[in-house]
Amino acid sequence: MVTGCEKVGGPFQSSGKNFTPIPVPAIFTSAAHPALPQMWKSAGRILTSPTVMMITFAGDGFAATLNTFVGKFVSSAEWTAMSSEYGVGATAAATPVSLAGAPGAALTDSQVQTLLSTQLNLGGQPLGVPSSSTIYTIYFPQATTITAADGSSKSCVVFNGYHSSYHDAGSGLKIAYSVIAHCAGDSADNATTTISHETLEAATDPDGDGNNGVSGDFAIWPALFGTELADLCEGFTDSVYTPSSIGNSIQKTWSNAAAMGSGDPCVPSVGEIYFNSIPVLTDNVKFTNPKTLVTEFTRGVSIPVAGSKTVALELYSNVQTAPWSVVPLEVTTDNTSHGTFSQDLSTGSNGSTIRLTLHINAHDPGYKANIFMIQSTLGSAKKFYPFVVGDPW
Repeated sequence: MVTGCEKVGGPFQSSGKNFTPIPVPAIFTSAAHPALPQMWKSAGRILTSPTVMMITFAGDGFAATLNTFVGKFVSSAEWTAMSSEYGVGATAAATPVSLAGAPGAALTDSQVQTLLSTQLNLGGQPLGVPSSSTIYTIYFPQATTITAADGSSKSCVVFNGYHSSYHDAGSGLKIAYSVIAHCAGDSADNATTTISHETLEAATDPDGDGNNGVSGDFAIWPALFGTELADLCEGFTDSVYTPSSIGNSIQKTWSNAAAMGSGDPCVPSVGEIYFNSIPVLTDNVKFTNPKTLVTEFTRGVSIPVAGSKTVALELYSNVQTAPWSVVPLEVTTDNTSHGTFSQDLSTGSNGSTIRLTLHINAHDPGYKANIFMIQSTLGSAKKFYPFVVGDPW
C-alpha cells in the first residue's frame, strides 16, 4: 500500500487543498541544422586488439616520458572514447625499446621500413617477434629528417608525423608503423599529441583502406584537413588538451556518432559547449583538390564569376549560449581574395538564421573554385565549417 499524498479530484489537490504547481524549465533543444560529415569504413582491416610499441634512440631526453605516456594513453578512458566506436578493443602497450646508435641525418620512408625490418628480424631482438597487430611507433631524433612516401614532404616542414604499413619479407606479415618527428622547439607534449593522433589512425586505418574519407557531399573536408579520423579534428583550436589521468597532451579525433547529434564531433568530450553555423548547401559543384590535382564533385553553392547569391547559415548549439559572432573567411592558394561578402546579421545563437550574400570576382587558381570557411566565435572558442562555391556539374 502506498501512503502519503493521494490524488483527489483535479491536479495537485490533496485533502481538499489546492497547490500551485512548480514551473518546470523548458528542455533545451538544439535547433535543426544541416549534417556534419560521416567517416566512411572501406573494406580494409582495422586493428581490433592492437599493441603499441614505443621505439626511441639511445640518449633521447623524452624517452621516459613517451614510454610512460603510451602505457597510460592506450589504457585510458580517453582512448576508449576515441577508438571503440570503430571496432578497436582492448589495447596494450608493449615493452618500450631504445635502439642503439643514431638513425642518420636523412631517411626516406622506404629506409624507415628497412630499418624497422632489420630490427624485427634479428632473432626476436630487440623488437621481439614481428606482429601484424603491433603499431611500431618510432620517435626520431631532431637531427634526422624524414621524407614521406610521396618523395617530397619533409618532417617538421610538411608533417610532424605519419603512419603507414608495408609487407615485411622476413616475416611475411603486414607491419603497421608510425613515424614521429622531433622538431626544433618541441616539448614532450608536442610529441605525445602527435603520437595520440597517429596511434588512433594506425589502429582504425592501418593500410589506408579502412576508416578513410567521407561522402562526396563533404569532399572539401578531407581536401582541407585530411582523410582520416584524427585529421578531421586536427585544425580546431580546442582539439588538443591534457587529461589529468594521462598527464600529457592528446588530440581529439572525429566521432561519427557525435557528429550525428548536436554536440562536439571531436572526442573525447570534456564538457565543452558546442556551437556552429552551417550553410544550407543545395547545389552540386566541382573544385580541384590542390593536393591531388583531381577534380572533385561536392555539395556547395553554384555562383558564376561576376555573380552573387545569398546562402542561409543555420546556427545551433548543444546548450543555451550567449550570441556568437559569425564571419566567413576565404581559403586561397595564392593569398589573394577572389570574392566579397555581406551578411544581414553578424551574431546569432541557437535557432538563428544568418543570410550571407557572396559575390565572386574570380575563381581561386588552385581550387578552380572558391572555398569559404564559416568561423563562429564565442569567447575564446572557435568553430569552423568549410564549403565550396564553384561551377555546377
